[in-house]
Amino acid sequence: MAKKKFTPPHSDKPKQLKVNDVVIALFLGTKHQCTVTEVISKNNYKLVSTTGTILGQAQWGQHLTEYTPWYIIKKIN
Repeated sequence: MAKKKFTPPHSDKPKQLKVNDVVIALFLGTKHQCTVTEVISKNNYKLVSTTGTILGQAQWGQHLTEYTPWYIIKKIN
C-alpha cells in the first residue's frame, strides 16, 4: 500500500521572526499564543507559550516537509 503524500498545513506567508515576536502556534490541534525565545536557524524557532510549554524546532506550516505536532500559523503584530 502506497504512503499518502504529505501536504503542508495552511499558515500565513512565512516571515522572518526575531526574539520576543508573538505568534500563534498550533500544538496538538489547539492554538496557543507563543513568544519566540530563540532563533535556531533561518526557519526554526524555539517558542514558549503563555502556559509555559516550550515548543522547540517550530517552523511555519508551509515549510514543513513531514508531520510535526506543532507549527507556527501566524505572527501577531
